[in-house]
Amino acid sequence: MSTVGPAIACDDLLRRFGSFTAVDHISLAIAAGEVFGLLGANGSGKSTTIRMLTGILAPTAGRIVVDGVDVLRDPLAARARIGYVAQKVSLYPNLRISENLAFYGGIYGLTRRAVQARIDECSPWLGLEAGEMRALARELPAGARQRLAILLALLHRPRVVFLDEPTAGVDLGHRRALFDLMHTLAAEGIALLVTSHHLDEMERCSRLALIDHGKLLGVGTPDGLKETLGGGRRFAVRPRTADLAAAATVLRAHGLRVEMEPATLHDAVLAWITAGDEGRLRDAAARIPGGVTLTPAPPSLGAVFTEIVAARRARGSVGAAP
Repeated sequence: MSTVGPAIACDDLLRRFGSFTAVDHISLAIAAGEVFGLLGANGSGKSTTIRMLTGILAPTAGRIVVDGVDVLRDPLAARARIGYVAQKVSLYPNLRISENLAFYGGIYGLTRRAVQARIDECSPWLGLEAGEMRALARELPAGARQRLAILLALLHRPRVVFLDEPTAGVDLGHRRALFDLMHTLAAEGIALLVTSHHLDEMERCSRLALIDHGKLLGVGTPDGLKETLGGGRRFAVRPRTADLAAAATVLRAHGLRVEMEPATLHDAVLAWITAGDEGRLRDAAARIPGGVTLTPAPPSLGAVFTEIVAARRARGSVGAAP
């Protein structure tokens, strides 16, 4: 069933726990066919946002519409349209996987035949083997459990799927496979909202939102956010003879922001400078024993996020943590 307008939309979403504001007036619109990411540190409000969007947690204020249904007015109808992959897969450990699937299918009003048809349809691209269907839930390794969680979320053919840190504790190969799967589902017109701590995964989202202490800092494509929110230029500083730690010490002494563990550049420290301060970087580089080479480097998503959060906190706009 197609709907007019965004597949997921929330307006001025607010959630308070006593005096603490966990989600602070967030508004989002996510289209069908998008893999949309929520990026933020622990306690930033990601999971609380998803719990409100799925109808599990009532907001303090705001409006939520999922697949054309007002979640606050008709939560049961909304949940029937939603697939949800929680941080921890809820399975009955002493039941076989096939029995778990039959049970959850029954919750959605599906017959065993309908459940089996959905398993047959999804198993090829989920990589689930027939032997895994006969295994007890407690016997499954982490990767298989996550694939099963996806299958549970897709049993009733939802048009909207929420995934709350679905790759936690899963190895790199399974993480990549899961995001490949999400893009396969998006190509079928399904809207997916995913949270993750892995920045390389967020780079693969169609769009994403940056959240810190419940506030929305920016929304856009990964490249667009890096371009508009970076707040400065980034240089690879490669010492010719000095070690990296010594070079970093000199850069920091000149007031430059330094990353010591770049993800993609070898034998370099990365320095951020604001507009008009390139001379300060070159002055610092001249004081590094043995000299250095300076190369402009594209910003990483993690560096941009760290930069804008640090700038926001320096302005004193972040409240106390709970």
